[in-house]
Amino acid sequence: MADDGGTTQRCPNCARLERRIAELEQRVAQLEQLLEKATRAQKRQAAPFSKGTMQQDPKKPGRKSGPRYGPKAHRPLPEQEPDEIIDVPLPEQCPDCGGPIEEEHVDRQFQVEIPRQPLVRRFDIHLGRCRHCGRHL
Repeated sequence: MADDGGTTQRCPNCARLERRIAELEQRVAQLEQLLEKATRAQKRQAAPFSKGTMQQDPKKPGRKSGPRYGPKAHRPLPEQEPDEIIDVPLPEQCPDCGGPIEEEHVDRQFQVEIPRQPLVRRFDIHLGRCRHCGRHL
């Protein structure tokens, strides 16, 4: 800015920069308001989702029993004898209370790996119950 006997003359670049500063300050104020709204909205609990009016006689939820249940699918046992049998014994004592464990039965679970020649493993999993606390293991 140059001083000409009491009148000030502004350079065009300064006026442009002052306008730009004013625009940016206005934009900052808008963004601060948006941020404030977003922060407040995060703290608000969402209302439960409504699907409209309730049905008069709704059906019971879940799978239906009997023939309407559908196919009960499971894989058949492997035809080939196991190449490897892995025994999975019960622990010596109950991990919760330290009481003795009584074996009830052994479940068999099979794993078939299919590389070039299938490898069949049988796991004999010993199941039991703690005599002290009754926990199933």
